[in-house]
Amino acid sequence: MTSAAYTLHSPPPALSTEQARVLACDRFGIGGRARELDAERDQNFRLDADDGFTYVLKVSNVDVLPLSVEFQIRALDHIARTDPSLPVPRVQRTPQGQDSVWWTSPGGERHLVRMLSWVEGEFVRVSDAPDKVKTRMGRFLARLGKALEGFDHPGSLRDLPWDLSNTLNLRGLRTLIDKPDLLKLVNRKLDHFEVELLPRLSGLRRQVIHNDFNPDNVLITATAPFQVTGVIDFGDMVEAPLICDLAVGCSYQLTTGPDPVADMLPMIAGYHQVTSLLSEETDLLCSLVECRLMASLLIPAWRAQAHPKNREYLLGDSPTVDVKLRNLAALDPDETVARIRQACQAKGQMQ
Repeated sequence: MTSAAYTLHSPPPALSTEQARVLACDRFGIGGRARELDAERDQNFRLDADDGFTYVLKVSNVDVLPLSVEFQIRALDHIARTDPSLPVPRVQRTPQGQDSVWWTSPGGERHLVRMLSWVEGEFVRVSDAPDKVKTRMGRFLARLGKALEGFDHPGSLRDLPWDLSNTLNLRGLRTLIDKPDLLKLVNRKLDHFEVELLPRLSGLRRQVIHNDFNPDNVLITATAPFQVTGVIDFGDMVEAPLICDLAVGCSYQLTTGPDPVADMLPMIAGYHQVTSLLSEETDLLCSLVECRLMASLLIPAWRAQAHPKNREYLLGDSPTVDVKLRNLAALDPDETVARIRQACQAKGQMQ
């Protein structure tokens, strides 16, 4: 991987809930009860505040670039201006007007800390979600893309491992594949990316994208009709071809069933209702989904080597991702593109 992947190497911070509570009160002026949330690189705490509101205290990885944190803050501020009703976290500032502060651990490590508003909802269970919910997710993702349109920041030009434009960097991780048939498939897909996809990506429309529209980041109402109530985690944002945002979202719609295209079509159709897909984008969509699946196999395997204590968590989804990649790669590419275009043409009939 490239040297810019360094932010993935360090373990997350290790604040106690009491330290988080004191930090929120002393620096942001918000008292309450802190509870730790799951996180991979940073450390997050839910803060049930004395004022009746709920917040998220985010303590960044020690290796994070301050420019990256600023990028996320400015993006959320931009969304708040361009689409105020879009349910995403809102930046909470200190009484002095600061949008982030430095905190030094007892061991001398310095962490950037920020406070965001809490977004209500339940995480999506893709296997149980009806097509209407997947269509709404597609519309929401497109709306998020429109809200970020025109946003520019130096932090968007990141050499991010999860950026699909950097798929060729996965070649350096192929030694982590212990199945000869899977290695052969990955080699073929990487060659296809280099020859067929990479030259065409530069001609596609580009902007800052969320880049991580997965079920752990998408929230819906707990009961029918299951409206999308928000999206969280803007830590993987990057400037990239717009279609990559949809490709990432579609990769998480796949089940291990025999028809992966059918799994993706509701989200694709919903997205197209808000942002019309261009023919050159539908041509590449399925191949970009395959790129995300390869990244979802290889990057966690690489992380597991660096953090063996977290190996079970990091590799928990690998067996199903393997199946999804094989199923998708087995399809006829021309037929897949035709089905995607047909779903887009029928957008007016889908709700």
